[in-house]
Amino acid sequence: MPLPKKFFTHYFITAMKALPRVLAIMVAIMFRLKGANKTFIHTKHTKTGIDNPLLDGTAS
Repeated sequence: MPLPKKFFTHYFITAMKALPRVLAIMVAIMFRLKGANKTFIHTKHTKTGIDNPLLDGTAS
């Protein structure tokens, strides 16, 4: 893929060197999450009101 010379900075080269490691980590995480779609983490909700001024019923 052709890129202009101004894009080849220290940050770009560092990011390209890290890319294989990042992809390997993403693939490893996919295999660790194989049972995640069968479980659900329940979250306790304490707030029951709605703070939306558009739903207050004061239509003009």
